[in-house]
Amino acid sequence: MKKLITLALLTVIALVVSFPTTSFAGNNENSQTVYLRKKKGHKQNLDNDGIRIPSRPLVCLISSTQFQSDLISDEIDAYEIWDVTGDNCLVVFGEDYDFCQYLFNVPGEYEIRIITGDYAYVGYISTLQ
Repeated sequence: MKKLITLALLTVIALVVSFPTTSFAGNNENSQTVYLRKKKGHKQNLDNDGIRIPSRPLVCLISSTQFQSDLISDEIDAYEIWDVTGDNCLVVFGEDYDFCQYLFNVPGEYEIRIITGDYAYVGYISTLQ
């Protein structure tokens, strides 16, 4: 009985892992998963030996019409798009829809920054096809 339950559980896990993330965005639209890291204004979380513990990445799903993440949209001050080196800010948006539209209508490789009152979350995306 335990083997049957274990086999069923492993099958379900395999199906969930293999299920494409683009299906979650809906309407078969192009979407990408991006991992963001805190860049500036971070608080020092030190372990017992005085070593800073790296922050957990923020996983977000970006489609041509929607930005989905664990962040509360009211906490986001700006959506910034930089060149891939992070040297030049190309454009800043106040709304996620405009941000997403730009990313997918102007294909390229970008550094993106999601700005909140406390942190800047930074990640990279390529919308080249």
